[in-house]
Amino acid sequence: MPKGIPISKATFYYHRKNQTKQDKYAQAKVEITAIIHENKGRYRYRPVMDELHNRGFRLNHKTVQRLMKDLGLICRVRMRNIVIIIENKVRSLIMS
Repeated sequence: MPKGIPISKATFYYHRKNQTKQDKYAQAKVEITAIIHENKGRYRYRPVMDELHNRGFRLNHKTVQRLMKDLGLICRVRMRNIVIIIENKVRSLIMS
């Protein structure tokens, strides 16, 4: 351990050991990103989880939710446009 580093010996060796660890969810992250892009960003975590199960990945829903949060993938909800006709005037309401 190099001298002059203001951390404990255990912390130094813990971080040194974990620098070489592989990401065990790397392939799942690639699949999640592909699923989101295939569906134009309109899938929440539950449909993503179901599609991952169809593709052979068995992940907990909390893990899928965390991975989507880490990747910055969110569901874009499209607003519905409802047209109401009153007395020959057209009004457009945007409903969520």
